[in-house]
Amino acid sequence: MSSGDEFLARLAELDQQMEEHKAAAEKEGKFVRFVGSIDMASREVKVGMESFRKAHLIAALQGSDNIISFYTKRYSDNPLIVQGVGAGGDVTAMGVLSDLLKLFSDIAW
Repeated sequence: MSSGDEFLARLAELDQQMEEHKAAAEKEGKFVRFVGSIDMASREVKVGMESFRKAHLIAALQGSDNIISFYTKRYSDNPLIVQGVGAGGDVTAMGVLSDLLKLFSDIAW
């Protein structure tokens, strides 16, 4: 896709694929969530849809709730978890974009 406008115009084409992904997860008793991760050591950023078992903290999120897991030298096996209500879609999207721009300038690929 060549532009943001074209992407938005064609976004509905992904609805069936997303519904199929959700249905497959539900058959396995799982929940689909949109997640992102940043690995500072490898400088790798991932964003995408993932399926989680019902017992997983991410599966239990409701509404605009957010959860962040910090894996560090001291918290490698059992991460430090920060969870709470989010600001909602629009504010969160702008905050994530702002944070990513700052992060990318700090990393200096």
